[in-house]
Amino acid sequence: MYNENPLFLSRGVNNEEIKTIDINLNIETPDIIIGTVMISCKKNPETTVVGKIFIYKHTSPYFIETNFDETYLKYLFDDCQKASYDISNYVLTMLTIDFPSSVLSMSSSHDIGMVQLPNTINNSKGI
Repeated sequence: MYNENPLFLSRGVNNEEIKTIDINLNIETPDIIIGTVMISCKKNPETTVVGKIFIYKHTSPYFIETNFDETYLKYLFDDCQKASYDISNYVLTMLTIDFPSSVLSMSSSHDIGMVQLPNTINNSKGI
């Protein structure tokens, strides 16, 4: 977890507004791992979700999809682009350490909403 320690400056986080960044991988099935990107910042010191992560285990190498809530990041940060870059860079670094040689897709949307399983997972289970 990033926590304002100078050691983390080498991982691309040099933003005075960000207090902590954490990746939580909450749900695991045989096919997928679902997680969140959580931060705290000066504007909201409580830990809050700003992105979701899907790690597809049935691909080789693993395919990792991340999606950040652009609207919420604009609300939380004066310089949204810098914050988005710093958070994404940190997430990229941590995920490639935990899942080396994985393929990573990063995107943002106006509202990440609830965590919803992608159609490929729903269809493979006959739902």
